[in-house]
Amino acid sequence: MGYITGSSKPRRFFLPFFLKHERMRPTKIKLNVFFPGRGTIYLSETRLVQDIFRREQNAREQELVGIISAIAGTALGLLGGLIGVLSSKARRRGFVARTLTAMIVLGILLGIVTILATVTEVASSAFLPLLLPAGLMVVIPLAIRSHVLRRYDEVELRRISAQDAGA
Repeated sequence: MGYITGSSKPRRFFLPFFLKHERMRPTKIKLNVFFPGRGTIYLSETRLVQDIFRREQNAREQELVGIISAIAGTALGLLGGLIGVLSSKARRRGFVARTLTAMIVLGILLGIVTILATVTEVASSAFLPLLLPAGLMVVIPLAIRSHVLRRYDEVELRRISAQDAGA
């Protein structure tokens, strides 16, 4: 907290503490003040209030999650558009297949990390909205992967048939 020297006007200060479990209620709070010399320190209006720091932390976490979600949503949208264009033109089959697989794997990992971080209280429940992009990264590629790869196969068969007809 720092040293107090000389005379000063009354001032507010917050002494934060964190409970290991939300259900714990303190029954006794002990405040130790070390005063190396002569003098007097007055304490008045001591109150125990709900953790304002946690609310501020949750607000920052929610802002961070919003930014991450916006970036992830934009990236997924652009990637989905690229996959759609490439697959409609039957181009870059390997890239499209690997990208769809990578999206599935990353979505599963993001979901697991988000759940574990929330359950183990490494992060607050503010991170739970990250489950939406994680779910979308798994469900959408799984739903379209077989159709996209079948499209590549159909185009390849048409190309082979056209070569056979022309020969």
